[in-house]
Order: sequence, then C-alpha cells, then structure tokens
Amino acid sequence: MAGQYLGFLTILALSVAAAFLPEQAVPYLGLLPLALGVAFGL
Repeated sequence: MAGQYLGFLTILALSVAAAFLPEQAVPYLGLLPLALGVAFGL
C-alpha cells in the first residue's frame, strides 16, 4: 500500500518538475525511457 503512494508521489513530483522545463527540452524527454532500457537491458 505504501509503495502505491510512493510511486504516485514520484510520478507527480516528476510531472511538476517537467512543467518547469523549457519547451526546447521537452522532446528529449522521450529519449529517457529508451536510454534507460538500453542501459539496464544489456
């Protein structure tokens, strides 16, 4: 149960932080999951 709240708060905090990013940086956020998959998938 606590893990659900922690996960939700993490997603919420990341969303709020991303709202303050400049618009030029937003398209590069799509590369983050790809980079994580490559890094941890090897």
